[in-house]
Amino acid sequence: MKKNWVLAESVSEDKVERLSKELGISKIVSEILVSRGYATTEKADKFLNPKIEDLHSPFLMPQMEQAVNRITQAIKAKEKILIYGDYDVDGTTAASLLYNIFRKFGLTTEVYIPNRLAEGYGLTEKGVEYCSSSYVNLIITVDCGVTNVKEVGFLQDNGIDVIVTDHHESEDKLPPAFAILNPKVGGGYPFRELCGCGIAFKLGQAICERLGLETQELMNCLDLVALATVCDVTPLVEENRIIAKYGMKTLANTQNTGLQALLESVGLKNHSIDTRHLGFVLGPQINARGRLGEAKDVVKLFTTADREEADKIANKLKQENIERRSIQEKILEEALQEVEKINLSEKKAIVLAKKGWHPGVIGIVASRLVEKFHRPAILIDEDSGRGSGRSISSFHLYNTLSQCKKLLTNFGGHRLAAGLTIEPKNIQLFKEEFETLAFSQLMSEELIPKFFIDKEITHQEITEDLFNEVRRFAPFGVGNPRPVFLTERLQVVGYPKIVGKNHIKFKVRGEGHTGIKAIGFNLGGISKNLATGQYINLIYSLDEERWLGESNILLKVKDIEILKT
Repeated sequence: MKKNWVLAESVSEDKVERLSKELGISKIVSEILVSRGYATTEKADKFLNPKIEDLHSPFLMPQMEQAVNRITQAIKAKEKILIYGDYDVDGTTAASLLYNIFRKFGLTTEVYIPNRLAEGYGLTEKGVEYCSSSYVNLIITVDCGVTNVKEVGFLQDNGIDVIVTDHHESEDKLPPAFAILNPKVGGGYPFRELCGCGIAFKLGQAICERLGLETQELMNCLDLVALATVCDVTPLVEENRIIAKYGMKTLANTQNTGLQALLESVGLKNHSIDTRHLGFVLGPQINARGRLGEAKDVVKLFTTADREEADKIANKLKQENIERRSIQEKILEEALQEVEKINLSEKKAIVLAKKGWHPGVIGIVASRLVEKFHRPAILIDEDSGRGSGRSISSFHLYNTLSQCKKLLTNFGGHRLAAGLTIEPKNIQLFKEEFETLAFSQLMSEELIPKFFIDKEITHQEITEDLFNEVRRFAPFGVGNPRPVFLTERLQVVGYPKIVGKNHIKFKVRGEGHTGIKAIGFNLGGISKNLATGQYINLIYSLDEERWLGESNILLKVKDIEILKT
């Protein structure tokens, strides 16, 4: 077995046997559940059968009581409320969700989304000026605000109550807000990993509970929450798992006019929805608006009841996403040229800066560099001083930026993703300091991508029954990946071929069995060494291929080891 293939540690056979019998599942699936920490019948059953009833009480979140009291007061007094959001999927869905809730109460509600290119993230100078002149006494931030100490203080000092709802990491000093709803602040809430829209949903839950209202309409908003939960790459475990599962069911039959238009524009109308559609189809369409223009249009999309208006916005998003891809490919090509000038054997992080790099797109390019070179990557537009970074699991990006904060104008984010602003004159110093910190924190072996294997199985065990059991692990995503299997000494059948840009498609079989289709995305480089009749060890996840109404098992290949004999 290859050195970077890591097989899950063995677990108690007694636990596996007991779980298998009590839940009526195969020992293969039972072993994976135990290995992933679902070792008791109760935990495993909750995982396999997530229920809405298992959502935590919103009042367990610190300061929820204060927030609900203030909003209830605003509802009774018919106060105008301003919702201050962020320009990504998480921020726009959160703002839309609260707007739709407050509209039910007959409130006058306004939404402010800062322009990504002109203002940047969070409570900006222009945004604070707008809030101060909007004749409101209550502002609710969504997906931002927890690091805006000065800005929140200014608003509070000027008689405007600010309720911060955010899920990002906080600084040592918290803003002097009327209330702060953030599961990462204050402790006490059982689940830390809600996205910004998830916290807005919990606030909506609490308001409905306080006012004794039927929560079904709120549950209809789970489509927006699921979209944000997946697109913001939060772990799909515990509450997020429940939200994602039920939210995707809601999305398939959504009552939201804007989502109906969006689904139709990308060809997903009447389609079974999974996390791939959210993360790789819908998410990029929505984010394109915030990356290239005014994300407030996204809020219009999710809050309008006018289908004609919704179709117009959805089509605009589609066109802008095409433009975004074109800009992205150009920057990626230039970034790869810059990486070629670097001796990566001496660097454990990539920091690149160039004039003319679109600040709204560099984060995606940073992600591509992380995928390709498996080390933290930060790209900076030298014109604006705006930067965006992505990281690997073993390197906490936000904490490392905190160690460089004397060189930064502003920064924010979390372990795997962050944004920053910097004076152009400080870019070289920052580059040197960040690279030095990365070199001291990362071990060389952490820069080699590892393939984690849940279970080794034989070719006879690759069955439709196993595939159907594994499907119960969905929704898949960060924190809950598709189970990965290892099968040794499979034989290549027929002739492997390259499909798409760089994907390899082939068949394999075990002794005495017919062939099973397999596809390796971005593994085209292996094709020159892969030939019919060869024996290979294969790591893969189970998927399905649908064709003319029929469904067949498809092995989605992670890596291949070609055997000498």
